[in-house]
Amino acid sequence: MSDIKVSVCIISYNQQNYIQQCLDGVFSQKTNFEFEVIIRDDCSTDKTHLTIMEYISRLDDVKKSKITVLDSTTNIGANENFLETFKASVGQWLAICEGDDYWCDEEKLQKQYDYAISRSGCSLVVHPALVSENNVLSKTSWACMNKAINQVGDVIRAKGQFSPTGSYFFKREILNALPLWFSTAPVGDYYMEIFATSLGACHTIPDAMSVYRINSSGSWSDLLKKDINGQRIINTYLSQLDYLDKLIDLFPACIDDIKIKKAHAQYAAAMGYLANGDYNNFKLLIDKSYTKDWYDKMHFAFYLSRNNRLFSMLMFRLKPTIKSVVMWGRSVFNK
Repeated sequence: MSDIKVSVCIISYNQQNYIQQCLDGVFSQKTNFEFEVIIRDDCSTDKTHLTIMEYISRLDDVKKSKITVLDSTTNIGANENFLETFKASVGQWLAICEGDDYWCDEEKLQKQYDYAISRSGCSLVVHPALVSENNVLSKTSWACMNKAINQVGDVIRAKGQFSPTGSYFFKREILNALPLWFSTAPVGDYYMEIFATSLGACHTIPDAMSVYRINSSGSWSDLLKKDINGQRIINTYLSQLDYLDKLIDLFPACIDDIKIKKAHAQYAAAMGYLANGDYNNFKLLIDKSYTKDWYDKMHFAFYLSRNNRLFSMLMFRLKPTIKSVVMWGRSVFNK
């Protein structure tokens, strides 16, 4: 196994409708190096694990020899699930894919490996992803596309997700870089990006080589869509604020970037409180979210209107409509 250059780490949970496409993307890879595949299903309550095992049974012996399926009888959560696959790996580089996403370029691993080993100081290689909603593919922008090379501060302060999870290709030294609290952190992929970048720098390949599903059953976007009263958003982003504070001691030079990210998290939690009809906590959080780098224009608008309860509530109800009009305007005037 010493000749394994890359370990592909796959985690899944209740993704029986998507896992086959995920596995297809991995096993279609064409490389001039050896890679292994580590899979751990997190004790799914549907047929995800069965689907994985049936898929493997149809592979030829060469491909089967590359696979390690870890025990899946205990539900341990996404972060711990990834850690288990990392620990079981032997590759110099780790690539990851969640069970509801998939790779759409059969040379993805080769491109990332060639790029990574040819650039000194490169510790993480990412790329854009297409977005799939109801099986319709579309392009979207990712913060990682703003520059070819990004440092830790760029990743920390990114608006939204810095890069798609299915694009991560990083040094296995991340095992030693991740703090003990990673296993309980909210939005674990965010912290993977940060600590992988801290080992050197994050480089972006401009090709869209994976597909990121939104609103798929059980996905983060699906859970938020169903979060009518905003409680999941509140809990997630209040927790995120606590974990962002932990970054201050580890990355003191990035204090300004952390403050910006905290402001964005406070804005998100404030939106959760408005969804819950809790104006007082909305005002408390939106007051704290003043920043030199607003998440978007709506963030700034909510901050300005924070002392007007009725207007704030009305603007929240109209927020989807306002965003749709803005997007329509951009499509018209950018033609």
